[in-house]
Amino acid sequence: MRPSFPGDAWGTPERAAAAELAGGAVRDEIGWPNPHFLPDDPLEVIMFGMDVDGVEHFAILRDLQKKSGRPWRLPPQDATTFSEFVDANLTTEEPPRREPPHPVASHS
Repeated sequence: MRPSFPGDAWGTPERAAAAELAGGAVRDEIGWPNPHFLPDDPLEVIMFGMDVDGVEHFAILRDLQKKSGRPWRLPPQDATTFSEFVDANLTTEEPPRREPPHPVASHS
């Protein structure tokens, strides 16, 4: 078991912060003893190796969205490492916000 989060292994502070956030959500929902995942850790083991039924994955995404204030998505189907999940969500763009209609001034 890793004694602390391996932030240096993630390269940039942005990647490390996203990985630590994602790791915490995975730990909470899947039941890992800690969130200290490395970039090359197998995604299949981290997300699917425990006794899970799939509902946990949606709880992970909900938790990540709530904590980060932006949407997260499941890893691509061909993803094999935890870094692919993290990196795919670093590039997630929020949908454009719709501006509320401006009130029409009445001329009376």
